[in-house]
Amino acid sequence: AQDGPEWKWIVRGELNWMLAAGGDEAGDPRLDPPIPEDEILQETLEQTINNGFGVALGAEYLATKHLGVELAVLVGNFDGKFHIFKDGLFEEPTTDIQFTSATLGLNYHFTPARRVDYYLGLFFTYYDYEDQTIRFPGHGITLNWKFQEDTGWGWRGGLDWAFKEESPWVLAVGVRHYRGALDVHPVMITVGLGRRF
Repeated sequence: AQDGPEWKWIVRGELNWMLAAGGDEAGDPRLDPPIPEDEILQETLEQTINNGFGVALGAEYLATKHLGVELAVLVGNFDGKFHIFKDGLFEEPTTDIQFTSATLGLNYHFTPARRVDYYLGLFFTYYDYEDQTIRFPGHGITLNWKFQEDTGWGWRGGLDWAFKEESPWVLAVGVRHYRGALDVHPVMITVGLGRRF
């Protein structure tokens, strides 16, 4: 019992600045009706996924003083664009691409007995990007931009800073980096509030 942590659980609610580190090849965009290749140059079609914001809620069980098991859910929106230039007409509508993920991972706490507790961890994730339908009225074309649900992994780092000594309330600051089959590989910078039990 003396080797166990003072707190067995910590619940964190976080705001996330979602950085899309890539995304130009993500998803499966298809034009309806399709444009024949001999009528349009490849460089006149371009897709991008840009930064966004989200929220996360996680619960971590401290199995030992240093090792915790964390389950978290994150929901947010990336800014998506797809532009077309054909016959002298340029169109670039934007859309919100909803991102949802569930993660399960292990965190190692370097300073569990101190007011500022630093930790690093690895996680497994199941994630999904919301399919999009984008219309280009000037060209009479609809884009169906589809994404597949997938699994991946990532790493997590952060710190829990207690508002005062022995306080169960902490300022939670951290970063997550996702790796998976899609080209986005987002980085999440997080800040929020935690409660230890």
